[in-house]
Amino acid sequence: MLAAAAFVALGIGIGTLGTLIGAGGGFILLPVLALLFPAEPTGTLTATSLAVVAANATSGAIAYGRQRRIDVRSGLAFAVATLQVELPLGIGISFVIGFASSLLGIGGGFIHVPALIAVLGFPVHIATATSQFVLAIMATVGTITHLAAGDLADVWPRAAYIALGAVGGAQIGARLSTRVRGTVIVRLLAAALMLVAVRLAAQGLLGI
Repeated sequence: MLAAAAFVALGIGIGTLGTLIGAGGGFILLPVLALLFPAEPTGTLTATSLAVVAANATSGAIAYGRQRRIDVRSGLAFAVATLQVELPLGIGISFVIGFASSLLGIGGGFIHVPALIAVLGFPVHIATATSQFVLAIMATVGTITHLAAGDLADVWPRAAYIALGAVGGAQIGARLSTRVRGTVIVRLLAAALMLVAVRLAAQGLLGI
């Protein structure tokens, strides 16, 4: 029971921060899972993280949808990446992010948000909301793929507890976003990018 409460609390934290910056939270969850369960296969850890990102992003997208911050037209184009629209660069970026999202299990929002802001000129709050919408679709599709492969067969209760917390945390993050300036969100996102860079460097150079 204590472990379940801890997983829910972890999910709340991940959902809050992940939704606030539009990054899904997988960039935090995956390293934590790898640290807590070092003997588990990479596929299992990735599938767990992606499932939580799917729950988090879906909850966050619903909250942002109520706030009318999502650019639905662009978001659908980025998520599907197959329509004939006027945003080929955005679709190309999203195609790469979608592949990385499923492969790494970290959602891809930490790439998507800076791309939306710096490359496509989205306002910060619209970028984070639209990113959550895109992640909800991408991560759900990726999770279904992992489910079909059986990667969640032995760990679904843990994933469910963390996802439950993330759903609630996403609502908190979306509410906080209405009180946080865009510059603060960008700084938090920059910190997230640094965390991901350190993690990937440690994994590549040290094998941890």
